[in-house]
Amino acid sequence: MNSNSLNALILVCTLSPSPKKSSSDLLAQQVGQKFSEHGVQSEILRVVDYNVMPGVLKDMGEGDEWPGMREKILAADILVLATPIWVGHPSSVSQRVLERLDAELSETDSQGRPYCSTRSQWWRWWAMRMGLTT
Repeated sequence: MNSNSLNALILVCTLSPSPKKSSSDLLAQQVGQKFSEHGVQSEILRVVDYNVMPGVLKDMGEGDEWPGMREKILAADILVLATPIWVGHPSSVSQRVLERLDAELSETDSQGRPYCSTRSQWWRWWAMRMGLTT
């Protein structure tokens, strides 16, 4: 990889802990393979294998493993959520990830811009979804 290459973090939001089979994990593996074919290095994390505590803060305290995951999210050029759909809705694990990402909406850079808006169009989509921008 050269210094201009992109990196992706794929968060698998299956309800099944490792090593159980998961269609979301299979999809994540396939996406990671396609990224690799285009020179994008990817890392896959199965969220349910970590203690991601409920809440909307960057760190919910002792035992919360979100801060380590958050560091990887902020370092990634591309963020992908792979989730099953249950009765028309993403999994509860993906909902927890989205709730934890809510903390990022108030983070700004030195010019007062939302920190993540300069890193990914996903953040713009998220802000629009939350009704914070048009």
